[in-house]
Amino acid sequence: MNTPDSVPFPTVIGQIEPRKLLARVIRSEHLAHAYLFIGPEGSGKRALAIELARVLNCPQGVEVALNGCQCHSCVSMLRWRHPNLHTIFPLPKIDKDKKNPFEDSDKVHDDIRHKLATSPYAPLFFTGTGQILIGHIREVRDIVSRTMDISGIRVIITHPADALREEAANAFLKLLEEPPDKCLLILTAESTRDVLPTILSRCQQVHFVPLSSNTIYDALISRQSIETERARLIASLANGSYTHALELLEHSADEMTTDGLDFLRSVAVGNVGKIVESIEKWLANDATRSEIKDRIDITSLWLQDALTTLGQASDGKQLAMRIPNSGSSVSKMAEKYGATRLIEALTELEEAKLAIDANALQSLVLTVLAIKLKRIFLS
Repeated sequence: MNTPDSVPFPTVIGQIEPRKLLARVIRSEHLAHAYLFIGPEGSGKRALAIELARVLNCPQGVEVALNGCQCHSCVSMLRWRHPNLHTIFPLPKIDKDKKNPFEDSDKVHDDIRHKLATSPYAPLFFTGTGQILIGHIREVRDIVSRTMDISGIRVIITHPADALREEAANAFLKLLEEPPDKCLLILTAESTRDVLPTILSRCQQVHFVPLSSNTIYDALISRQSIETERARLIASLANGSYTHALELLEHSADEMTTDGLDFLRSVAVGNVGKIVESIEKWLANDATRSEIKDRIDITSLWLQDALTTLGQASDGKQLAMRIPNSGSSVSKMAEKYGATRLIEALTELEEAKLAIDANALQSLVLTVLAIKLKRIFLS
């Protein structure tokens, strides 16, 4: 991996500056009572949050902990099961009519922590309202108000902070204003835009940047043990997110790569039946917006490969190397359509992604995209 072994918090991918910053703070014993980790999903906010909690509770000492430790306390923390770790996630509403009002939310909470135990970068899909409710804040406040069972520092990780409803945020403010003794609060958010100013003003901010393709590539090779060409493809599609890279592993980027070329071939010859077949395949199994955007990105990479053949782009991903008998298709595409039309097609693909982001109907977006690409290629 590109990350030097000497950088603290070894399970975190990249993010050298935030890691060094927090290590300095711990060593100087000037830890703030609350931190807000800000950055894109999958950049490592959860990973560094749990690492910080692990180091602060390691009985072996700071220096041993910072460089990796496998003591019982550290392993328990990395499994998200340490008694000094408390987590706040978007959970289902508390059902007051049940004998155990927290039964549903407790099950979801356990499922989330179990998934994070496999990897702090694991994709999370929150059910219910997708918001953090006041009842869950009160539950955590009640827990941390009690006497600690073991020594160390209580750590409360709230993810994501912008999911706090107003009344929940106001309840959380009491924790920020009057934190229990030996208690650290860590909140995460993709941006400060939707975090209440009153919460922002009480937290030290730590900023995370998107991971580079090379960093994601290295992590896929070392952590997932996948072959190099597949890792290179996924890293190029991950958009700076290791979480997204793991999603691509689950969704078979190889199959989507072939599908992208099939879609272009169908559009280029105006085969309506094949175009409809491709769109239906893309939309199958209630495909998420993220999955559709991945398919559009892969289709764009084929066009970039064609531009590279023409010497018009330097960042082609050489997808033809991965798909048997596809090299001639890329060459023919480049020769037949030329740089101008290929760039027009790339622009339409980017417009389609923007429409997906704007919550447009996916089937309509793909149909319109096919019509526009057909017009470009057959003009």
